[in-house]
Amino acid sequence: TVDKPFEIAKQNPNVGKQLILNLTHELYKVGLMLKPFLPETSEKIISSIHAIKKPENLFPRLNSSISSL
Repeated sequence: TVDKPFEIAKQNPNVGKQLILNLTHELYKVGLMLKPFLPETSEKIISSIHAIKKPENLFPRLNSSISSL
């Protein structure tokens, strides 16, 4: 979405809440679709949504020597 959900939530709490709820639901579906390919990542996404918390990083950062290739 091109919307800015947290700006919308400040301007119109009901619309913002629904937008964030929809985005969270879509993220949950992505987590389920990843399960056969990336089961650990899938579990991190799904468990973070259930716990309503910010997840740890899903993938480690590449160091600068690798990312410059």
